[in-house]
Amino acid sequence: MKNLNNKTKKQLIECIETLQKQIKKLEKDKSESQNLVGELKDSEGRQRTIFQSTGTAMVIVEKDKILSMANLQFEKLCGYSRKEVEGKKTWTEFIVKDDLKRMKEYHRLRRISEDLSPTNYEFRFIDRKGHIKNIFLNIAMIPGTKKSVASLLDITKLKNIEKALRESEARWKALSENLPALIILQDRDGKVLFINRSVSDQSKKKVVGKSIYNFIPPGFHKIASDCFTKVWKTRKQCSYSTQLKTAESKVRHFDVWVNPVFEKEEIVAIVSSSFDVSEKKLMEKVLQESKERLSLAIEGARLGLWDYNFKTGEISRNEYWAEMLGYTLREIENNIRGFYKLIHPDDRAKTEEKMQEHEEGKSPDIDVEHRMLNKEGQWKWIRNWGRIVDRDNNGKPLRALGMHFDITARKQIEEEIKKYRDHLEELVKERTTKLEEQNKELERFNNLFVKREFRIKELRDRVKELEKREKGLSNK
Repeated sequence: MKNLNNKTKKQLIECIETLQKQIKKLEKDKSESQNLVGELKDSEGRQRTIFQSTGTAMVIVEKDKILSMANLQFEKLCGYSRKEVEGKKTWTEFIVKDDLKRMKEYHRLRRISEDLSPTNYEFRFIDRKGHIKNIFLNIAMIPGTKKSVASLLDITKLKNIEKALRESEARWKALSENLPALIILQDRDGKVLFINRSVSDQSKKKVVGKSIYNFIPPGFHKIASDCFTKVWKTRKQCSYSTQLKTAESKVRHFDVWVNPVFEKEEIVAIVSSSFDVSEKKLMEKVLQESKERLSLAIEGARLGLWDYNFKTGEISRNEYWAEMLGYTLREIENNIRGFYKLIHPDDRAKTEEKMQEHEEGKSPDIDVEHRMLNKEGQWKWIRNWGRIVDRDNNGKPLRALGMHFDITARKQIEEEIKKYRDHLEELVKERTTKLEEQNKELERFNNLFVKREFRIKELRDRVKELEKREKGLSNK
C-alpha cells in the first residue's frame, strides 16, 4: 500500500510538472500570438497607410465587383468621396461601354487563375462629371482571397501628347514631303540620316544610310565638302551651288543651304536644303539678255532714265540723262531740288503741277515738256515722261520711274514751222487785204457798168418809141 501511494504520488508530481510545462508553453504561445497579432496589426496599419498615402489611385475589388476600399487619389480620379464609393459602387460604373465587356471577362478569369488575364492594360474611365480619362491599370489578386487590388494611373495627358505628337509627325511628314526643297540630314561622316523624298530615282529607304556624296556629282564634291566642314567648324550657315544631270540628260541647277543641328548646344548633325533653281537660272539668263537688248535700245534711242525715291528725295539716273545736258552724273545733284534748279523758271510751276496731279491719282502718268539748262548755259527742250510704280498701304507714292527725251531739235523745227506759218499768215493777210480792195473796186465798177447798161437800155427804149411815133405820123 505504501509502495502504491509512493508510485501514485510520483505520477502525480510528473503530471503536475507536465502541466506546468504545458502552461508555460501556452503562456509562451499566447505571448507569441499576441506579438504576432500586434505585428499583423502593425503590418495592416502600414499597408493601409501605404494604400492611402500612395500617389496612385488604388482600390480593392471584391468578387462581386464592389469596391470595398479606395484611397484619396481614387477620390480625386473619380470625383466621388470614399464614403460614396466604398461598399456602394462597382468598378463597372466607371468604365466606358466599349471597354466593359473585355474587362468583365478579365475579372472572371482572374478569379479562376491569375495567369488567364493580363495584370496591366489600358482602358477608358468615366468620372463623376462624365469626363473620359485614359487609364493604365495594374491589378493583382490578394493571396488566399477572391479580392484584387488595383492601381489606376491617369495617362490622359500622355495620350494627348502622343496624339499631338502623331499629328505633328503627320504634319511634318506631309510638309517635308511636299516642300519644294530636298531636305537631307547627315552626320559628321556624311551618312544620310533622313531625307524627305526620293532622289535620283531612288527611294528614301535606299538613300538613308548611304554617303551623301553618292548623290552629289563628282565635280562638286570638293565645294560641297568644304561647305560641310565650314558648318561643322564655325557652327554657322553655308551655301553652295551644284548641278545634276537627269535621266533625260538634262542639266538641273541647285542652290544648297547647309545649317547646323544642335542638341544641348552641341552640333549633332547638319541639314542640307537643296532648291531646284533651273527655271530661275533660265529666267536670269533671259532677263540678262533682255537687259542687254533694252540697254542697246535705250542707248540707240538716246533716252535719259530716272528713278525717283519719294521718301529720300533721291533720284538715280543713267549716264545719258546727264550727257544730254553736257554734264557727268557726278556734276548733278541726285535729288529733287537739284532737278528743279535745272528747269527754266517759266516751266517749274507747270512741271510741279503735272507731278502733283499724278501723285494724287488725277492723271495716269507724268507727261510734260520743259526747258533745262545745259552745261554751256543754253536751254534745251526736254520731254519728261514717268509713272509712279509703288505706293504704300495708304496710297502714298514711294517710287516713280521715267525718262527724258531731248526734243530741242523738234522744238526748233516747230519754231521754224511757226515762223513760216506766221509769215504765210501775214502774206495771206496782205493778199486778202488787196483782194478785198480789188473786190471793192470791182464792185464799184460793176455798179457803174450796171448803171451804164441800164441808161443805154433806157435810151434804146426811147429811140424805139420815137421811131414808132415817126412811123405813125408818116402813115397819116
